[in-house]
Amino acid sequence: MSQINQDKKDNELAALMFDNYTSILFVNERLDLLKNNSSMSADLNSLQNDLSLFKNYYEPLVRNQITNGGNLDTQIYEQMREHFHLFSTTLPAKYEDSKEFVQQFDKAVEHLKALVHLI
Repeated sequence: MSQINQDKKDNELAALMFDNYTSILFVNERLDLLKNNSSMSADLNSLQNDLSLFKNYYEPLVRNQITNGGNLDTQIYEQMREHFHLFSTTLPAKYEDSKEFVQQFDKAVEHLKALVHLI
């Protein structure tokens, strides 16, 4: 998301937004894998819901940019970028089946919950 800005040409912006969208899909799939193969007690159902809401919000933005060269709201995009950056830097580096992992994971998730309020 850090490469998205108003200075890009419409087709470059659309390609970058599409790349972001595929990353969101990847995160959702990895979360499914984590949920199905771990015993962690984090509230993954809530996180899955929040990420699905965000995915469903982001998809039409990408489509609009591809088809119309739409008007990108850079202020909203800056907020999205900030929350994703905080999420990615707060995530634990490696999965462990431990209380500390769950606590650090939950702390990272709080940054994504803010994205739902941007929708």
